[in-house]
Amino acid sequence: MGVPPTASVPDEHPLASTATATATATTPAGDTGDLPLIRFDPGHFVANTRLDEGHWRFGIQATTKEGVPLSASFDQTISP
Repeated sequence: MGVPPTASVPDEHPLASTATATATATTPAGDTGDLPLIRFDPGHFVANTRLDEGHWRFGIQATTKEGVPLSASFDQTISP
């Protein structure tokens, strides 16, 4: 199953002025790897990957243009 997770924020949100961002995915087996991000416009990123059935964890680390570090994560269970 291919899924394009997205993150979108309003213009006034700190992530909208992000200078750099990286993302990771942790598989149901516990392996963590990088997700190449595609930036559509300020504050709007996507990453395409293949998700197998099970529990996944996603993380994003970013730095604003002002040098403020930001991070977030979420868990998602993929059903058969």
